[in-house]
Amino acid sequence: MRSPKAALVARVTVGFLAGLALQPGMGRSVAAASYMNASWRGKVQIRLKGEHSSGQFVMSGAIADCGRWDELDGLYRVRTLFGKSGTITVKIGYFGGSPGDCQCNWRVTAGTKAYVGLRGRGYEVGMYQGSSSPTTHLKMTGWVGR
Repeated sequence: MRSPKAALVARVTVGFLAGLALQPGMGRSVAAASYMNASWRGKVQIRLKGEHSSGQFVMSGAIADCGRWDELDGLYRVRTLFGKSGTITVKIGYFGGSPGDCQCNWRVTAGTKAYVGLRGRGYEVGMYQGSSSPTTHLKMTGWVGR
């Protein structure tokens, strides 16, 4: 037979664990729960270098991340940033400049992992250079938030 004190400790422990199980995100790992609750808001800058439609990026400001990027061309360019904390998909629309110059508006259209629910927009400047060995140097500046 348990003492009244031991029974009380057991009830409190069971209640505490049951309460944790009902919390949103507690079925995921601690790391997953922490980044899914992150709330970014502020200015961001993304520098891209590489070949014409792929390369490496570094993001600073409200979000700090780095990784690789790929781009699909069409009516709008769709650029995907594959960072350490997740993936960000950006739609890019041209508003002027000469061929080869990039004077574009961008908008976040989707995100995975840490970037689920991320919203953002801004502009980019830079250059796609050369046809025999195309290089890309772009700077995306804007605001992000949830």
